[in-house]
Amino acid sequence: MRSNRVEMSPGKKKKNLVKWIGRLITAAALLFLVKTLLTMHVDFSEIGNPWIAVIFAMGLTVLLGGSIFVMAYAWKCILAFLRGRDVPYKSALKVYTETNLAKYLPGNIMQYAGRNLLRSKLGMGQIDVALSSVIEIGALLISGMILAISFSFRSLRAAYESISKKTNPAWILLLAVAVGAACILLAVYLIKKGQVRAIWDRLRSLLSPTFAGLLIKLVLIYAAAILIPGTALLFSFHVLFGIQMTPEILLSVFGAHVISWTVGFVTIGAPGGIGVRESVLLMLLSGTLGEGHVLVAALFLRIISILADVSVFLIVRLHDMISKDKLEEK
Repeated sequence: MRSNRVEMSPGKKKKNLVKWIGRLITAAALLFLVKTLLTMHVDFSEIGNPWIAVIFAMGLTVLLGGSIFVMAYAWKCILAFLRGRDVPYKSALKVYTETNLAKYLPGNIMQYAGRNLLRSKLGMGQIDVALSSVIEIGALLISGMILAISFSFRSLRAAYESISKKTNPAWILLLAVAVGAACILLAVYLIKKGQVRAIWDRLRSLLSPTFAGLLIKLVLIYAAAILIPGTALLFSFHVLFGIQMTPEILLSVFGAHVISWTVGFVTIGAPGGIGVRESVLLMLLSGTLGEGHVLVAALFLRIISILADVSVFLIVRLHDMISKDKLEEK
């Protein structure tokens, strides 16, 4: 008796495997987010008017969600530069939002690994997608450092000294060894695959005037994206606790936010910078605004940030499903 089962092609199998891996990463990230939210013990009793706080939270969710679309656009510009031609924003946005949730997984690097897994949706090679993440990290760090130095160089130095005292040198050594080993393994793999010339060509393109213009554009975009949650934090103190915004407080809050964001971003192992950013904010702002107010505002902003990430993911996902249904109907 002949079997009517149709054999799946290797390309189809690989595509389905990548799809399921992406779903597993997203599911794991969502579970970890739920666990994080449930373990946040926050005393909101100091908030003056809970209803105003709820309305304010909804507005901040929209604001922070908008910053994700901006970040996705910046990544799309990087991809277009590396590809040599335009990349559809819709495709870049879908991959960016799907992998964005993975930053909440332990390690704080899974979002970049996820992009490489889903690169087939962009029609791009592994080298280009990996290099796009390196460029993004570099531009974000440049933006963060410029803002940190501009707003509060003394606070940046204090945060660095405090973190240095709490950091175990053994962990730094272990991390350096792990990174070195990973680089060696990657180099061996690329040599075997004959990709060295392709990488060299990509690196040469980073010395071009075109890339210099792109880098300036990225730094400006990322600076705006970093300052958006800083603005949200500033208004949180005013709306939740009625604290008046003086020029001194404005500079202190923006400076502390930028420094906490930068420290959280570079701290490997902290999912989405959770815990690290809040600790830095407490260290830098408790003396000015009070430890209780800073803790509640920091955790309030963290919850809003998580809601924004999940909301944007669901909106993009829903839009994609509706678009597919319309195409099938046609």
